[in-house]
Parts: sequence; structure tokens; C-alpha cells
Amino acid sequence: MFGVVSDEIVLRRLRASGPLTVAIASVALTIVLENVVRFSFGNDLLGYDLPVLRDWRASGLRIGPQQVYNALAAAAAMAALFLFLAFTRTGQMMRAVADNPLLAGLKGIDALTVARLANFAGMGLAGFGGMLIGLDTSIDPQTGFRVMLSIFAAAVVGGLGSIPGAVIGAFVVGIGEELSLIVLDPSYRTAIGFVAILVVLSFRPRGILGERAY
Repeated sequence: MFGVVSDEIVLRRLRASGPLTVAIASVALTIVLENVVRFSFGNDLLGYDLPVLRDWRASGLRIGPQQVYNALAAAAAMAALFLFLAFTRTGQMMRAVADNPLLAGLKGIDALTVARLANFAGMGLAGFGGMLIGLDTSIDPQTGFRVMLSIFAAAVVGGLGSIPGAVIGAFVVGIGEELSLIVLDPSYRTAIGFVAILVVLSFRPRGILGERAY
């Protein structure tokens, strides 16, 4: 709900100025909200009150149980999203508006209402993802900002506007970041996102599953 309200108050008025203006305003809004959280709750690291679980060991590998649970929860959310978009009337309306809002309007679909529903669902998924990050690590005002580059890189690699592409991009970027720890210091981990964006924009600007623009 907070995402929908902030979009209505701040971002919607700027859409006529173009997507770049909205993108810059989104980053500015994120910084403002981050500092609101700082003043309200402080800068200390917080965490869920969960029991400490021993790592699972198999063939020399150490696997954190919470990471497995998070992966299962993310897979369930992803499957629910695919089913919602493919088999429900609201999901089909969202796909129609995303494909051609003018034609969808001629069919009697209220594009503004559908956009609000899509925003509501997207913000809910973002909150769900943030909760999973908090379950695996900890929470502080910088939590969202730290993962923003990786999320953007996953969308670019997979193809903007493609949900299956975003899933593939997330696997590529995520696995690439983890493997980079073998040869790089952890402080350079975020550089993998920059490299992924540069490579994709250089050789396949539309992403792995993105559609060609005509």
C-alpha cells in the first residue's frame, strides 16, 4: 500500500516527462524513504528472532538451511506469479495493458486501475524478497540499496519486460556473484552486476529473452 501511495503522490505526476525523469525520481524517492527509516528506527542492524541452525554438509559443500528455505519460498512465489498472470482475468488484463494500453482501453480495460494493481503486486513481491533477505542475513536501512544493482542487472541481462528473462537473469547474476568470491575480495562482489550490464548492453542490448524493438 505504501508503494502505491508514494507512486500516486510522487511518480505519477512525472510520467509525462519521460521514463528517465521517473527513474531519477524513483532513486531520489528511495533515498528519502531510506532516511525516513533511519530517523524512525535508527541505523542498527536488526534481525529476526530465529533459532541458529547448523549448516548441511554434502560432498565438501556447506549449505545453509535458511537459504534452502528461502529458495523454496521464492520458487513458490514465482510459480504463483506465473499462474496468476497466465490463468486469471486480472493477470491477463495486466499483460494486455503492458502489451498495448491503447488497444486494451478499447476493449474496456481501465489501464490506470490495472497499473495500480500491478504496482501493488510488485511492491508486495519486493517486500517479500526483502523479508527473505532479512531471514538470511540482517536488516538495516541500507538493505534495499545494497541489492538494487543486482536486481537491475538481473532485469537487464534477462530482458526488460520479460518475467522468465528476469528469472534467468537473476540466476546468471546471482551465481556469477557467488563464484566471483573464489577469486575476488567480497567487497568487489557488486562489480559483477556492472560487468553483466556492460556485457549485455554491448552484445545483446535487449537481453536474453527480451524482444527486439522495431
